[in-house]
Amino acid sequence: MGLIEIKVGDGIYVKGVNFLPYIESVNLSISSRLQMERDSFIKLWEVRKILEVGMIDLSTLQITEPFLKSLRRCIEEMEKNIGHQDAFISSGIRFHRLIAEAGQNEILILIWDTLANLIRRSHDKIYRIARSPKRSLLAHKRIYSALKKRNIQKAVEAMKQHMSEEEKALVAALEKCKA
Repeated sequence: MGLIEIKVGDGIYVKGVNFLPYIESVNLSISSRLQMERDSFIKLWEVRKILEVGMIDLSTLQITEPFLKSLRRCIEEMEKNIGHQDAFISSGIRFHRLIAEAGQNEILILIWDTLANLIRRSHDKIYRIARSPKRSLLAHKRIYSALKKRNIQKAVEAMKQHMSEEEKALVAALEKCKA
């Protein structure tokens, strides 16, 4: 994991703490489990739900007009690309990453990036089967509206609902692939 350094004839030393190698190691470990275990993928999704709700809570304290403008652009891109799956999904991912960035916590952003990449890479095709772009767009609009009003409770509730809807679609897609 890159946390220690062995110098032959001299000793073993703890290196300066750098979270990146550790996160990459966790990423590799989870990724290999996801290839084999459906339940691990669902558990990873549960972690994402917790993280997304926590990010909303943290980001509402840091809301700025440029942040809201960037979120609005993501929604506009989603609307424009509702029939183009890759562009639509990319705009949605950007929306969520902006929320992570608003919390101004580098570790949180790194963990969010790792989870998002694992989910997307591990089951890219499965993840797309049961999605409803219109429902997803509406969910993003609800989150945006609550953030714009700086209503933490409504923003958290909107994110919970969005993650729950996405999870249902994911489970349905996984069931289709299993059949």
